[in-house]
Amino acid sequence: MIHSRNRLGSKKIKVCVHNGTFHPDDVFDVAVLSLYLKKTPDILRSRDPKVWTKAKYVFDVGGVYDPKHLKFDHHQSSFNKKRANGITYATAGLVWENFGMKIAKSKEIFEKIDRKIIQPIDAEDNGIELYKNNFEEIHPYTFGDYIHALNPTWREKGQGLKDFKDAVSEAKKILIREIKRAKDSFVSEKIILNIYRKTKDKRIIVMNDQYAGWKGVLGQFKEPLF
Repeated sequence: MIHSRNRLGSKKIKVCVHNGTFHPDDVFDVAVLSLYLKKTPDILRSRDPKVWTKAKYVFDVGGVYDPKHLKFDHHQSSFNKKRANGITYATAGLVWENFGMKIAKSKEIFEKIDRKIIQPIDAEDNGIELYKNNFEEIHPYTFGDYIHALNPTWREKGQGLKDFKDAVSEAKKILIREIKRAKDSFVSEKIILNIYRKTKDKRIIVMNDQYAGWKGVLGQFKEPLF
């Protein structure tokens, strides 16, 4: 479901998320909304219902999932929205589902970003393990870890809303780069497939060095040797 942007004149659009420690889920919620709106909205951080009413968008707080009224939360006991693979939606997934196509501009890119970034965020937020470690106490360092690290420690005073905004800025950079990489990878894939199809002796595929990612494309065929 894609919502059209409301024209509110000079009135600043507001989004509310929960206060306290921020997580990849709520950070990416606001990052996605910022890319959708093409500007950063005013950010409110509160668990006070009175504050929620001041915001046009309410993410990851409030106990309501109602896209028509721009309320996106997954913490209510009645919530059971899952993907076909079994990964339950967190707010990042709900927000991406509703606004991501407008940002990605293609189904291929929309789905790739969902698999690569959004589903891992949803899985973590819902306590779903995506992998098993081969070495005890050695874990991959993820972008989720990086977002968590932007929270102040107990010995730091912190800068309140600024810390959250800085995290949103980092999340936007990740989304923008991964969307660009996905877009270019699909262009490359089409070029490589076209070369493959036009090659008579498919054991030897000759291509320009600029086309990255050829292994993933040609690896699905049996003929290519070189």
